[in-house]
Order: sequence, then C-alpha cells, then structure tokens
Amino acid sequence: MRFRLPWWVLPALLALALRLAATLTLRPWHDEYFTAWAASLPWSELLAALRWDSGPPLPYLLAKLVSLAGIPALVAARGLSVAAGVLATLFVGLAARRWVSASAGLWACWLFALHPLAVMWAAEGRAYGLLSLAVAWSLWVLGEQEAQGRRWLGLAAALGFGLYTHALGVVWLLAVLAYGVLARRTAVVWASGAAVLSFSPWFFVMLQQPPEAVAWMASSLRDVPAWARWLGPLRLLPPLSGWAYTLEAPSVSGYWQLIAAVVSLVCLALARGWLWVLGALPAGLLAVGWWMGLPVYYPGRGEAVLLAPFLALLASGIVRSSRALGAALLALSLGGSVAVVAHFWQTPPRPEERMAEVLLRQGRSGVLVSTGWWWLSMRYYLPASWQVLHLPKAALQHPGWFVPGREKITEGELSEAWQELVAAGARGEGAGLIVTPSLREAQELRSWGKRLGWQALSFPGGELWIPGQGR
Repeated sequence: MRFRLPWWVLPALLALALRLAATLTLRPWHDEYFTAWAASLPWSELLAALRWDSGPPLPYLLAKLVSLAGIPALVAARGLSVAAGVLATLFVGLAARRWVSASAGLWACWLFALHPLAVMWAAEGRAYGLLSLAVAWSLWVLGEQEAQGRRWLGLAAALGFGLYTHALGVVWLLAVLAYGVLARRTAVVWASGAAVLSFSPWFFVMLQQPPEAVAWMASSLRDVPAWARWLGPLRLLPPLSGWAYTLEAPSVSGYWQLIAAVVSLVCLALARGWLWVLGALPAGLLAVGWWMGLPVYYPGRGEAVLLAPFLALLASGIVRSSRALGAALLALSLGGSVAVVAHFWQTPPRPEERMAEVLLRQGRSGVLVSTGWWWLSMRYYLPASWQVLHLPKAALQHPGWFVPGREKITEGELSEAWQELVAAGARGEGAGLIVTPSLREAQELRSWGKRLGWQALSFPGGELWIPGQGR
C-alpha cells in the first residue's frame, strides 16, 4: 500500500521554513525590546509594568514562562510566534475544510503558509502571530460547531485566548458574536459571553492604562496616503500589497499589487456562506474606528483578525472557479514572502545597534545617560555591567512608549546623571550620553558633552556623545 502524507504536512513544513528564515534575519526593533524587557522582569513586577502598556498580558507571560528554561526572552517570544504561525496554518486549513470543503481546506492552508503578512507576524516577538492563531483556532471551532453541534467551551477558550493576547481580540469577538446572533447559534453566544467574563479582570486594568500608550497610532495614520485610507484594513490583505508604507517590508511594484488585488477580488466574488460575516464585520469595525480617528489598529498589524477568514473566502472562490487562480495567488504569496525575507537579510544595523557597538569599544562596563525613547534599546544591547540611566526617571514606568514633556526632568536627576558620568570617567570606565535633538533639554545636555571635552556622533534620531580619542 502506497504511503501518503497527511494533507497538511507540506504546507506546515513550508510555513515553518519561511517563518524560521524570517525570524532569523529580522533585526530586533523597538516593540520587541519591550517584549524582552517585560519578559525579563520578576513575576512580582511584570503585571505592574504591563498596567502602563497598551495590551493584554498573555504574550509577555508566555515569553516569561519559556525563558525560565534559560532561553533569552526575545528568542522565547519569537519562538512562540513561529510556533503560533505554523499552528495557525493548520487551523486555517481545518476551518476551511469545515466551512467549505476538503479541497478548500488545502488551498487555505497553503495560502496562509505562504502569505507575507503571516510570515512577518511570525518573525516578531510580538502579539500578532499569537492573535492570528487565536482567530484561526476559533474559526475552526466555529466550523466544528456548525458541522457537529459541539459544545461552546472550546470556542470560549479560543476567544479568551485572543482577548488576553491583544486588544484587537475584542474586534474578533464582536464579529463572532454577531455571527452567533444572525445565524441563531445559541452556543456561539454563550461562548462569547464566557470569553468576555473571563477577560473582565484585565478589562478593568485596560481602562486605567494611559491613553498616551496608544495615541501614537492615531497620529501615525496621518502618514498613510489618502488612497490607502479609503481602502482601510482591506488594502494589505492580498498576497502582494503596499506594506512598505507602514511595515518594515520591501516596496512592491504597483503592477504586481494590481494583479494580486484583481485575482483576490475575483475569488472573493465567487465565495459564498457565513464566512462573509466573519470576514466583513471585523474589517468594517476597524474601518469605522479608523475614520473616527480612534487608535484602533496599526495598518499591517490589525489585519491579524482578518487574514484567516479572508483566506478561507479566497479558498472558497478558488474551488468554485479555477485552480489557475489559486496557483496565481500561491505564486504571488511565495514571491512576496521570499522578498520579505531578502529585505530582512539586507537591512543594515539599526542606529541603536551601532551606538551600542561604539560604546562597547570603550569596555565591558560603564555609564550611559539616555533621553527620549533610547533607554529600552540600549538596555537591550548593553550588558548588565553597563549602568543605563534615563532622563526623566519617571518615563521608565513605561519604557515602551514616550511622549515628550509628559514627565519632567528634575534638577536632582540632572545632578545625579552628571555626577555619574564624571565618576565613570574618573574610574576609566566607558561613558556616553544620548541626546534626542527634538527635546527641550537637548541644548543643555549638549553643553555637558562640550564641558567634558567629548565628541558627538550623529545617528538618525539621536546624538551619541562619547569621550574623545585623547581620553
């Protein structure tokens, strides 16, 4: 008897290969520094620190648990995202098998395995890979209920997982609840209610989080071109799209974007069933929030609540039309993901990496005074033997975000920082000062470097003052 691999093995293996390639080539960035910092905190301090952040605690708690095995916190977080991405690939395929057909399940599995957005989310030590898993998991459980009338506890667990992973889990839950009401599925309504009840302890914590933690999203949307605003959260869902506006991803020719959009639209036009509710409702909620000026999501990230139902809809259209359309989408997706990995590989070191390299040339220990948003990245790259002070100290309550002027630098903090820099020089240790040019105190801090006889090195977004060569 001829042995045949299960239908999901090949797409899962390719999903794993692409996500590993992406996570091994992507350079850490600001939000990941926060993940690494939070997951490195003692348990007694972790939840207190997350009360200042903008998201639920599950990604950080999971990274903390994995790091207890001696794995660096960011490696643990990225490993979780890779695993979540592979599992989501399987769940999307299982969901499409239940909602549409076995052949649609295979197409959906391949589409998710190769999709560039899914690959990018899985490369990062952030919440979006886990959120996409929560959506795919709950979509599959919904399909199981539709087919077999199973109990609601599994769906409640999947929805609760999404809620505790990212605030966008609320958007997905509302879409599922709407489906339950419209389709008259009492078990779905019960499951949604149970998930909300399980999330209520953290919901009240979120209500007390500072609005500045998410306010940057509203201002960042002003940089998105007008045509992209009209398309809202749908514009990045085709396998090739304008990621480069908001993500660290390569620019894609408008010609190829148009082809990907047209093929996707043809497949969507042929799709049928309740999957439309689960795809259209979250997109509509995000679009309305965006146009109201609310910081509901960041383009390229919020699509994590849309991609699974979107690809299941594409698979439904493919089985109703032609395999050629499916092959075209797979080829476009694979090309996009390969381009993303190549872009990650070619990205030069970030300014914070270069600053840390300069500082470490002075020695394995020293004192650095940082301002602006630089503390988190420098704490990540410098060893514990380097003391990293920050002005103002109060901003270290929330190192993941920074609002100029929200906290004030006191005279005592200025005096302490000056004395630490002078003392480091006297001990022959390394020393440095990062000045953020846009801050009101920048000129005064530059005068410190001049008084010490230091030299200034310019980097994007900051100046690094270090002792001169003649020290």
